[in-house]
Amino acid sequence: MNRHDDWLPLYKHLRGVLKKLNDLLVKRLSKDVLHEGARQLGILHGNVVVFNEMNESEILMDYCIHDVWRNGRNAVQRYLNESPPLDKEELTFLEAMSRARFSLFLVERCEPGCGATLRDLLYKETIFLMNIALSSTARVGTLIPMRVFPIECFFVSTGARILALLPDNV
Repeated sequence: MNRHDDWLPLYKHLRGVLKKLNDLLVKRLSKDVLHEGARQLGILHGNVVVFNEMNESEILMDYCIHDVWRNGRNAVQRYLNESPPLDKEELTFLEAMSRARFSLFLVERCEPGCGATLRDLLYKETIFLMNIALSSTARVGTLIPMRVFPIECFFVSTGARILALLPDNV
């Protein structure tokens, strides 16, 4: 048994909460926020957002939620300020999301069925990321740019990975 197996039920529950909150945050994004994010990412052509890859829409939404600011706040912080959820768990999760950071991670060890131990190359620390899919697809030495945040006793990703750079390509 992996040492993080006992965290799986909590992780699976929290992923459901994260999906619900992400869907809510995406619905709250205005057209001007989406266009600004697309322009900053270089995928806005005229007034049309042009995706070249399947996951670029996820990247755009993640970017707009966390990196497009209005009145000194991103979408998570605006939601917390304007209409915080009454549900304590959702409020706790949103507060954790407000501390999300984007970084470049090096996979040091995978725990199949649980997640991976990652070295954060920008923040110079090692974290455990609970992510079942990543645990079976990543290889040691893979570089992954993504946004993560701590929740409970581990980290989770916001869901949008930009590109995995495999050791053969580095």
